[in-house]
Amino acid sequence: MRRSSRKPLEPFSARGRTALYDAVSEGLHHLQYGHPEKKALIIISDGGDNASHLKYSQVLAQARQSQALIYSIALVGSDNEEENPGLLRRLCKDTGGIAYFPRAGESVTNVSTQIARDLREQYTLGYAPPNMKRADAFRKIEVKVGAPGRGRLHVRTREGYSLAAVKQPTAQLGSETR
Repeated sequence: MRRSSRKPLEPFSARGRTALYDAVSEGLHHLQYGHPEKKALIIISDGGDNASHLKYSQVLAQARQSQALIYSIALVGSDNEEENPGLLRRLCKDTGGIAYFPRAGESVTNVSTQIARDLREQYTLGYAPPNMKRADAFRKIEVKVGAPGRGRLHVRTREGYSLAAVKQPTAQLGSETR
């Protein structure tokens, strides 16, 4: 049996151009090939973007339409002037996800476990609006929860939703048509 010469991931410093918005857009597009019930995209990044063709507003609109939750594992603190942890925080909050900032020595595996737990412990609420006109319009929501004798409860929600239907792909990834 031959042993692999691969080494585990080691810390490294990436240099050059980063197209974060374009990559997030591509990830959101890829999610349409999965099951439509619950979608999540996990970004591992420092939040910097200096090469995207898309803008934040375009990626946010795409994320809202896909109804995907975006989580991030922020790799910040390397004195890179292009780091943008605020962007990761905002993108996650705007889609109902969470931005994680691992402490020194905390592994990405531990954070991934927290994200998996968060996804398992979520509830989905449904609502059919009386006004079905303008399916592409973004509708803001506010969710309030109370439970007598339970103290203050924390609820994390998206800012709203869009009625625009999520298009199903016509071909699966990796399949060929001849």
